[in-house]
Amino acid sequence: MPESLGYNYILVVVNWFSKEVMLVPCTKEETTLSTAELFIDHVWCQHGPPSSVVSDHGSVFASNFLGELYRLLGVKHKMSTVFHPQTDGQMEWLNVKLISIYKHT
Repeated sequence: MPESLGYNYILVVVNWFSKEVMLVPCTKEETTLSTAELFIDHVWCQHGPPSSVVSDHGSVFASNFLGELYRLLGVKHKMSTVFHPQTDGQMEWLNVKLISIYKHT
């Protein structure tokens, strides 16, 4: 794309539900950190957190972008092992209760 006012790229964000398109001017030199900052400044502030992220820059970029986004927002990303009650016991307890309620209806 031709340079305009110092920008030569566009960050395109599409809301899959409303189909709204947000176009954010940027440069070729953007990093995952600066892209996360652009996202916070131009998208997050109006629409909140994304429910999913699809990127044509590959899974490594998407993972790094989300890592930077979490870091900037102060979100602690904690992974757990499946069915590991020491880390996700509250959720496992809730799942058992929901299944028991469902079976009795």
